[in-house]
Amino acid sequence: MPRLPMTVPAGLAGKRNMMDASGQKEVFRRGVELLARDKLSEAYGCFEAILRVNPNNIATLNNIGNASIRMGNHAQAVRFLENALSLSANNAETMVLLGSAYRENGSPDKAIEVIRKAIRLRPGNAAAHMNLALAYRDQGNGAQAVDELEKALQLDPESPVILCDLGQIHVELGQMDEAVRCFNEALRIDPGNVTALYGLSLAQKSSPQPGLLDLVRQRRTRDDTADKDRAVLLHAEGRILDVQGDHGEAMDSYVEAKRAAGGNFNINRTVAYYDALIKTFTPGFFEEQGKIGFDTKRPVFIVGMPRSGTTLVEQICASHPDVFGAGELVHVSAIANKLGLKPSTYTQFLHNVTTMKSKTAKELGKEYLGLAASNAAQETRILDKMPHNFEKLGLIATLLPEARIIHCERGALDTCVSIFMNALHEKHGYSSDLETLGLYYRQYHRLMEHWKSALPLRMLSVRYEDLIGDLEAGSRKMIDFLGLEWDDACLNFHETERTVRTLSRWQVRQPVYTSSVGRWKRYESRLGPLVAALGDLAEGD
Repeated sequence: MPRLPMTVPAGLAGKRNMMDASGQKEVFRRGVELLARDKLSEAYGCFEAILRVNPNNIATLNNIGNASIRMGNHAQAVRFLENALSLSANNAETMVLLGSAYRENGSPDKAIEVIRKAIRLRPGNAAAHMNLALAYRDQGNGAQAVDELEKALQLDPESPVILCDLGQIHVELGQMDEAVRCFNEALRIDPGNVTALYGLSLAQKSSPQPGLLDLVRQRRTRDDTADKDRAVLLHAEGRILDVQGDHGEAMDSYVEAKRAAGGNFNINRTVAYYDALIKTFTPGFFEEQGKIGFDTKRPVFIVGMPRSGTTLVEQICASHPDVFGAGELVHVSAIANKLGLKPSTYTQFLHNVTTMKSKTAKELGKEYLGLAASNAAQETRILDKMPHNFEKLGLIATLLPEARIIHCERGALDTCVSIFMNALHEKHGYSSDLETLGLYYRQYHRLMEHWKSALPLRMLSVRYEDLIGDLEAGSRKMIDFLGLEWDDACLNFHETERTVRTLSRWQVRQPVYTSSVGRWKRYESRLGPLVAALGDLAEGD
């Protein structure tokens, strides 16, 4: 069982060893109540206290696993839930939760296997079909995901959650009419549903649905709207205003959205971390280290800032029959975390990488490939499109010395404005305001300049503006870099049947377009803090 952190709630400290069955029942009830109210750390503490005196309590293991998933501690959730399943091998509830944990931890194939078993054991579970659908989506199998969500909807036809998930999958598949229908049906059942309102703002690209802006604003200004929901609704408002051509007002809404979302990104910590990476991973280090990792040419890492063209590059390359597009994989980050990389410290990570023996490097490189290729057939190249792997190229060079890197670049202002106008996950805290975003971009640029001169890996830089300016020339250059023969399917990337989950999903369902070049100029009057923070990197845009 995982080592339990000391997060026992107030009133329980010092009483762990004295809790009798009645006390456990009361603490469990309290934990479930806190979990329902989204008080995750407090709920976790309740379940933790029970497990210290009753470590084989399956219901408690299930609930602490659920709390761990929702807190983002996915590897820990897997350990709790695998332990629960070892104690009760046919517990369908545990299986569904474990499937969710596997999926969040980057193993959709394991998720599918365990959730299918849960459905066989207990048919008629809408939640199981929902989780199975999300696992299929993570595999890139959008059609199967739709099928599972439709099964879930048959079991629970009035669920706005299922309808919104189904709408989201349709958006990812480029099926906007179906998406709009799902989101509107969710709103019929639950007027003011935040996910449905935001989904509608995403699904309508040419003109917003009549009355949608008013609905979004009415929901945003309600007294019971939480800050996190207000931030999402302000993003929806910005999108609608942008489509209407009210670009200045749209940017004002995005600024307010970031303020509502909060955040306290420490740019100084990023500067210090990148300083350490640059100081550690020098050309001399790689020359002395040599090629100690796993010998394979299959992995290709597409890196860069979000919104720099990574999805377009992946879609073009993955349209080649000898290339598998694996999407944004978490496996490099998981290995880095295993080696000691934490949000608060990087010292142990750097020590472990720089003192790594060949045996360990080969094992970890082989482990990465096994995970990345788990859904592939026999394709010659496997694409990992996690943009922020640009921070971990020193680790990648150590574990996979024959890997290839495609670095996606785009004008600094267009990149940053596009990032700012999207509701990114909280891990992108650098996008919390225009000034911090510009400062972070400068640090990204500094680190990539270092990698270009220090890394022993093969690297191709792809400029977004050049690629869309001459699609065939740029595409041929990428396929040649991958060491493959040309295939005309790469020019018809918008016809490739893959689920596209990133913010560029709509664009890559269309033939190439150039309207995004110089888009920042629409908002120029609001971009003073960003331009100042970018400094010379804003010049020429």
